[in-house]
Amino acid sequence: MGESQKDPAIKYLKQIKVRYGAFQYPSENVMVCKIGKDSNFSSFQFMEFGRESDHLKQLNPSDKSEIKEKAFELKKDGYSNVKIAEELGVSEGAVRKWLKQIENG
Repeated sequence: MGESQKDPAIKYLKQIKVRYGAFQYPSENVMVCKIGKDSNFSSFQFMEFGRESDHLKQLNPSDKSEIKEKAFELKKDGYSNVKIAEELGVSEGAVRKWLKQIENG
């Protein structure tokens, strides 16, 4: 389950594993829902099917370059990859990838 960058009340459900049956909800076909209240209980209210990429934060190349540099600076200051990710609002995997790219030139 992910939170849409369009609206914090919008969530999307992505299927990541299948044991039996068909793989129906990959990143190109996620279930988009809004959290609502049905009686006294919170619930998911189906809105549509969509693409995960429509709900992710989009960075332009100059912003991405600045964030990568900030990640490198924070690493030099002794921050862990997890703390850097929290600080910059990205995944730890992205931070690890960026730092590896900078180290390898």
